[in-house]
Amino acid sequence: MDILLTPWVLWALLALALLVMEAFLSGFFIFWFGIGAIPAAITAFAVPNNIVLQLAVFAAASIVAMVAGRPFTKRLYKGGSDEKFGADRLVGSCCVVQETIDPDTGKGLVRAEHDEWRAETADGSVVEKGAKVRVVRIAGTRLIVEAMD
Repeated sequence: MDILLTPWVLWALLALALLVMEAFLSGFFIFWFGIGAIPAAITAFAVPNNIVLQLAVFAAASIVAMVAGRPFTKRLYKGGSDEKFGADRLVGSCCVVQETIDPDTGKGLVRAEHDEWRAETADGSVVEKGAKVRVVRIAGTRLIVEAMD
């Protein structure tokens, strides 16, 4: 039981906890501290009674990890490609009206790719069943469309 209270085990558990927490959070902020706790655990294993050295290694390793990882996170959040995911991929795509889009009744259904979506027109016009429309944007769970000429 004494092994669980040794400094290196505590640092290792902290590293594991921070890395697991990052999986549930966004932003890659906690991740770097989890990486910094690994060298601190190694230091604590080698020098278990020097907490100041362990904290210094933790701080330095975390800062180095943040600086070294910055290009990766910038590229990740920049998007690297123009590929869209989720519902955003539908913007600009062509759809077929499955149920007449009528702003007075609030009804309207289109087929986009393999899914059916509730739809309304951007200009408030009526679009008949079978017509082709283009997705302009997404508002909640509805596609905002415009008639194709």
